[in-house]
Amino acid sequence: VNYMGFGPFQIAVTVFAGMIWLSDAMEVMLLSVLSPILQCEWNLETWEEAFISSIVFIGFFFGGLTWGIVADTIGRKICLLIVDIIVLVFGLLSAVAPSYQWLLVFRFVAGFGVAGGAQAVTYYVEFLPKKMR
Repeated sequence: VNYMGFGPFQIAVTVFAGMIWLSDAMEVMLLSVLSPILQCEWNLETWEEAFISSIVFIGFFFGGLTWGIVADTIGRKICLLIVDIIVLVFGLLSAVAPSYQWLLVFRFVAGFGVAGGAQAVTYYVEFLPKKMR
């Protein structure tokens, strides 16, 4: 990697990792828009609205404990693809959640997946020349 320098492959890895970071950021930012709308739509109490955000970070906690081990076992690229699929599927399911309880389940699993996005940093750095790390 040091001999070859920064080239087309590193650009592709940058785009791949950047898309993961982008989707993770959108999942977290979505909470600030989603919660007040759902509070009005579903007549939620204030604590229920706050729990929509909290459940994502609870999932994030458990995902943080899990994804490093998974990435070390099956490889970072495969781990990141699994994480992307989880975030995509459960993000979409959150959009069509029929009830508050299902929304909490879907947001928990989405948060679990979002935590795996941190593996993109390690994956990205592994392919950079030392002078660019």
